[in-house]
Amino acid sequence: MFDPHTILSRQQIELIDDRVEKYNQETKLLIAEEFGLKDPKSYFLIVVNDKSFPELNTSEIADVFRQELGEGNIVVLLNGEDLI
Repeated sequence: MFDPHTILSRQQIELIDDRVEKYNQETKLLIAEEFGLKDPKSYFLIVVNDKSFPELNTSEIADVFRQELGEGNIVVLLNGEDLI
């Protein structure tokens, strides 16, 4: 698991001068809002390198996070989906 990355607010995004950086930051915010998250704060990446265990798959790992953090508090992108 990697350190969390901050999702900027609309006001913070407006202060970014670099066009590409502004687009990347806004995309992260829009993805979170698309899934119903209000005022998202951060995102993080989890890499599962050893997928050889049949009883442990990516969907089950995502379910563990949903149980611990609440269904409405997180968005889980699986199998190569990208949050940029």
